[in-house]
Amino acid sequence: MLQNPSFLGICCFVFTWRSDLHWLYDLLREGNTWEELHRQYLTQLNQVSTVQGLVLATAAVFISSNPPLVNDVDYTSKASYACLAESLVFSLFGLLFQLKVSAAGILFQKRSAAEIIIERRWRIFWHLLGMAVPIVIFTISVVLLLIAIVLTGFTILPPFFEPMLPPCSHEW
Repeated sequence: MLQNPSFLGICCFVFTWRSDLHWLYDLLREGNTWEELHRQYLTQLNQVSTVQGLVLATAAVFISSNPPLVNDVDYTSKASYACLAESLVFSLFGLLFQLKVSAAGILFQKRSAAEIIIERRWRIFWHLLGMAVPIVIFTISVVLLLIAIVLTGFTILPPFFEPMLPPCSHEW
């Protein structure tokens, strides 16, 4: 899909799932498509912010409370706790970054801002990076939370997983 594997080409693919920015140029030539694109993105970002808040709350509850079934699960193990702590940090910074992008997104939604952004490739890069980072941070926090939950399930194995040893039949 990428014909030119340059740094900007890779960034274009990561940020927009397209190999170049010709679509952005075409978008700017047409009427209000820039405004509509940003409106849709900000709506989706606000929905992600809601889910990010739930991830933050879940990680905080897991870290700050005692396990309900101490004998069955241990989410205070080092690996699980580390993943929960990192998920909490990524969730917090993700929410703060999403707030910043939402506030700045209203300014970038205007067509005059689009014409300034499109003048230089690096302005496009920084704009797309700013729009992509909240989603990347959200993905990292969710993955870390899922890893912590999986590690919690495997740190203490139930008795039926322990090997069955035959009873000792001879005495010394």
